[in-house]
Amino acid sequence: MKKLFIECISLSTSPARLAVLFAALLFLCLVDLSRLHIPDLCIWEKIFGFCPAEGTLHSLNAFFRGNFSQSLRYNLNILVIVPVLLFMIVKDALAVFRFRK
Repeated sequence: MKKLFIECISLSTSPARLAVLFAALLFLCLVDLSRLHIPDLCIWEKIFGFCPAEGTLHSLNAFFRGNFSQSLRYNLNILVIVPVLLFMIVKDALAVFRFRK
């Protein structure tokens, strides 16, 4: 059990990454973050007065809930993040299913 926990925390294996990514996507699909008050913890904004990633979590949430125009209004970096996430999921899923054969 301890080994599984360490793998999930470190994301060192494809199954662990896949499980964490699916859990995160499930969370983003089911929870409406616009109704929650999430504190601003951005170090960039505290130091430099702006945050290039501001709104990324809300943008991902809107995207995976089907609100694509709202997602782009929150932050345009979603155009890079979503393809990378999907690539990671496909790559790890292929690795997991190939390993099982």
